[in-house]
Amino acid sequence: MTHAQNMNSRFSELEVRLDTLIDLLGDAGEHHWRDLMRRAVGLVRQHDLAGASLVLDTYRGDESFRTLELAKPLQARNPARYLILNHKLEHLRASIFVVAAELASAPSHSR
Repeated sequence: MTHAQNMNSRFSELEVRLDTLIDLLGDAGEHHWRDLMRRAVGLVRQHDLAGASLVLDTYRGDESFRTLELAKPLQARNPARYLILNHKLEHLRASIFVVAAELASAPSHSR
């Protein structure tokens, strides 16, 4: 696989994962992060590395995407739903970070 093909594949992978995350965030009523990830996926669809950088920026800070907990009120009312939402979030959060970091750190030229 050429460098360009690998980059295209990684952009596609990140796009799919972000779309899944956006749906999850919408289902959980988390509009701030959903809207931010929508901006990021728009850039990713254009194969713009700024999309990967935007995603990575959300992982910085004390009240960042990496510390987000979905649907806190459900913890007492519907603990199973709460656990499922946050398990899905944790899985997506980790996989999205890896792909975005790989894209952001990839050399910009073919090998």
